[in-house]
Amino acid sequence: MTYVEKCLYGYKANLAELEVLYEERKNLMSLHGQTYEINNSSGEQDPVGNIVNQGFSLDKRISQLEKRVKPVDKLMKDLQGSSLRVQQMSEILRLKYINHEDKDSIKKKVAVSDITLWRRTKDLIALAKRYFPFFVK
Repeated sequence: MTYVEKCLYGYKANLAELEVLYEERKNLMSLHGQTYEINNSSGEQDPVGNIVNQGFSLDKRISQLEKRVKPVDKLMKDLQGSSLRVQQMSEILRLKYINHEDKDSIKKKVAVSDITLWRRTKDLIALAKRYFPFFVK
């Protein structure tokens, strides 16, 4: 499985984790106005430094997830065309990668044959790769 397919399959989980991390960052930033008594001479850890380090860690993870989620968001938005081919690709994206439905269910709901499903999926992945330029070789 390619990086792009992993991002498509993991979209819902990545989005949920991203929302949690945004909330954690918001809560962490709400500590900004508080004052701290810092005493490092006894070997105690600096609470402000800990908060800053937690913020850096959160920002790093948020950035990683945004690189996986934002291209999929853009792809879904761009797949709202009127042609039958684009509509089928949009449905395949939603059913296969977002909802994790099986092949037979997808074929029935999209009303396509095995070969058409294969072709549309192949086209969808080729298109999706354009949204992940830094990760596709």
